[in-house]
Amino acid sequence: MQEKRVVVTGIGPLTAAGIGKDALWKNLVEGKINIKLEECYVDGELWDKFYLHKIEGFDIKNFGIDKRILEEIKTWKEGEEITDLYYLMAAVKLALDDSKLEYESEDNNIGCVVVHENPGLEQYISKYTTHAFETLKNKKITKKLFVEEFYSALMKSSYDLQTFMVLFHVLKTFGIHGYSSFINSACSSGLYAIEAASQIIKTGRCSVVIVVAADYPRIYKYLWFKQLNMYAQDGKIKPFAKESNGLVFGDGGAGLVLEDLEYALKRKTRIYAEYLGGGFSQEGWKVTVPAIGKKFLSKSYKRGLEI
Repeated sequence: MQEKRVVVTGIGPLTAAGIGKDALWKNLVEGKINIKLEECYVDGELWDKFYLHKIEGFDIKNFGIDKRILEEIKTWKEGEEITDLYYLMAAVKLALDDSKLEYESEDNNIGCVVVHENPGLEQYISKYTTHAFETLKNKKITKKLFVEEFYSALMKSSYDLQTFMVLFHVLKTFGIHGYSSFINSACSSGLYAIEAASQIIKTGRCSVVIVVAADYPRIYKYLWFKQLNMYAQDGKIKPFAKESNGLVFGDGGAGLVLEDLEYALKRKTRIYAEYLGGGFSQEGWKVTVPAIGKKFLSKSYKRGLEI
């Protein structure tokens, strides 16, 4: 049997430079990147500030997603606005609309691979520190009572940090019922997700798999990278310059619709590209720094080119 071929039929970018492929391309051509100075305050006192590629004016209600689903998520989240989850949902919607894929939401074999490094973590840390400070500030309290109050106030939020909950919300929102998974492999997560989606299609589990990733970095992630001397304090990324001094975070999300080539041809949809495969190699050295002088990176390139 001939191996199935995997193609890209829908793209959904959500970036500081533009939402949707047309707006993104137009703003890139015009050199608009929308970098802002983000300031973080605690009780009116400036904590820190940093440059960030920031999406402005984002509202999940503008993406034509079922209002009932959005209300259910808001109720589940106890009124919290979980922006990174909304970014994922918006990117999926953009990609699906671009692909013009039609399917039965109650019964289908469409798959989904969701990517995120730490969904909801920064919001949770803020909620945790605020609760702990207010509890300890206002009264004398035993450790037992503090633990009990913490459990009561934050246990559901703690449970919601588990990645399968993010996957659940995305699948429910779009009525996806096929083979799906969540991937968190730090900066390489997107590459793994596309490869995983490709394997799902090639093994015949699904004819269509949506890959979606998002991030909403704020003060806590910035402070970590600042401590590692990996953040460009001037807000300028200079990867090939001698004076390169780090990276700059950006809001964003991206969705891709991958399909079996035969399936895509049958429904006569537009095909952007074919995914031929990727190469992977684990060095197991350090989390934030590659093993300089080793051959793991070149092995990945070679394996990818050999496919």
